[in-house]
Amino acid sequence: MKVELPSVETVDRVCHELRKPVAVIQAYAELLADEIAGPVNEKQRSHLETVAHNVQRLDRLIGNLFECFRVASVPPAPAAGPVDLERLCHELVEELEPLCERRRCRLSVSSGGELFHPGLDVARLRAALTRLLDNALRFASEGETLVLALAHRNGCARFELGDPGPRLSHDEAARVFHLFFRPE
Repeated sequence: MKVELPSVETVDRVCHELRKPVAVIQAYAELLADEIAGPVNEKQRSHLETVAHNVQRLDRLIGNLFECFRVASVPPAPAAGPVDLERLCHELVEELEPLCERRRCRLSVSSGGELFHPGLDVARLRAALTRLLDNALRFASEGETLVLALAHRNGCARFELGDPGPRLSHDEAARVFHLFFRPE
């Protein structure tokens, strides 16, 4: 039996409809937190922070859902010429600086010099690396330094993300690229 996946347009509509109530919840939580409807005590403020955190998480999950379907359904679009991978990595680190500041950790790039690679789908590579770095930063410990190492081996670009944090078990490592996998 073959299962047909919904179209990108259908998933886009569903994600849009899911984001509507999320935006309303977020707006009301912000109104309450800003004490527009009256004073808020510390316990209520703590609950509102929990709501805000989970609204952001839900919004990210909805975005990830759409991105998974979009990437799976759109054919790759290779760049016309060589892609400067070192520059791309530095741009991503710069874009993620606000998240680093919130998490009180650092993100850096290590490479052996300029590395150009032909024929890459820059949008997909950027999306994959952004998701990798975003997840690593989300689980990083305060004060931790994450290093995105870039190398060229056997004609292929290689990205390695090193951090001093806890390692995945053998079973977790085997499932790390499964859709929506999250280690224990």
